[in-house]
Amino acid sequence: MDIANKVKTLIMQVLEEEKVNLFELVYEKEGNENYLRIFIERDDLTMDLDTCVSVSEKVSMLLDEADIIKDDYFLEVASPGVERPLKKEEYSKAINKYILIETSEEVEGYQELTGYLTEVSDNSLKIEINLKGRLKVIEVPFDKIKLTRLSFKY
Repeated sequence: MDIANKVKTLIMQVLEEEKVNLFELVYEKEGNENYLRIFIERDDLTMDLDTCVSVSEKVSMLLDEADIIKDDYFLEVASPGVERPLKKEEYSKAINKYILIETSEEVEGYQELTGYLTEVSDNSLKIEINLKGRLKVIEVPFDKIKLTRLSFKY
């Protein structure tokens, strides 16, 4: 079992206690330094700094005790980001969230749509966009989606 999988197994109880999900865990070398990066979020796809700090402290103690990683490394615990890509299996969690969809070809005249995700079906998403004050719902088939990510509304 590689280091990343050993760490995942070790920290799952901490993540459950903190009521957060593991988005991604990466152990990698950058230059001469090793980094263990743990990206976490809640079920509603949000995160706050206090939770990241708490998880970081608990994971750090566990890693020190287990001594899985023999080399020196930097531990980073963070949110995957406010504008992170959405995985297909996360679409239902993003209902009523502000998102961006990029398509491989035009859908109702658009290749990029930004708005609120209103519905997820077996083969498409529905997004409510604002056209100069008029709201319009557009259905985007999965086979035309190139990228879907959370978006920040200014």
